[in-house]
Amino acid sequence: MMMEKISRRNFLKVMGLAGTACAMTVLTGCDDSTTVPAGDGSVPLSDLKPFNGSVVWNNVVPEDPFGNTYSSSSNHMVFRSYKCGWEKTRFEYVHFHDMVENTFCGTVEYNLNKKYSKLTMKLNPYKEIGEKGWGLIRIYADNKLVATSPEIRQKNKDTVEFEVDIKSVEYLKIEPVVTPAFSTEYDGEIIIRDVKLWP
Repeated sequence: MMMEKISRRNFLKVMGLAGTACAMTVLTGCDDSTTVPAGDGSVPLSDLKPFNGSVVWNNVVPEDPFGNTYSSSSNHMVFRSYKCGWEKTRFEYVHFHDMVENTFCGTVEYNLNKKYSKLTMKLNPYKEIGEKGWGLIRIYADNKLVATSPEIRQKNKDTVEFEVDIKSVEYLKIEPVVTPAFSTEYDGEIIIRDVKLWP
């Protein structure tokens, strides 16, 4: 009889610990299937696992040409044509301002399951951007181009705040585009930060 009581007690103790562990996993967001909203109700995109491609968040100190740093952002990454940490990258020629220019592009795609209404991000030039370099972001919703950010250039002192409607979007693709580092004058390097999804 005593053995039965001890077994039950131990069983309940183990179950209590297991329940606590599960609750902690949900609260800390350690489980890949769980995303934890930020204090403002948004979900940082860096909390989601990409469906296709990959991004290295917080890859370098995000400093602009004017000495401002943005390390306190909820997430950040510097996109450039070398050592940027994107898995799917390519060079392509694009028509830009009635010219054909060589550009460097990256792609990452997320399965959103139609959970979010908008995507927001902030864009700045990176400190090593060339005088004639530029960069921008293209957003695809279910493989359709739905938004293109303004160009980011060396002399952009003000942060560009970019917002995209993504209601009922299953798959979201983000594509940064910069001029490649064939010469420092034309090197395009941009800071992508505070990339968030909103319910």
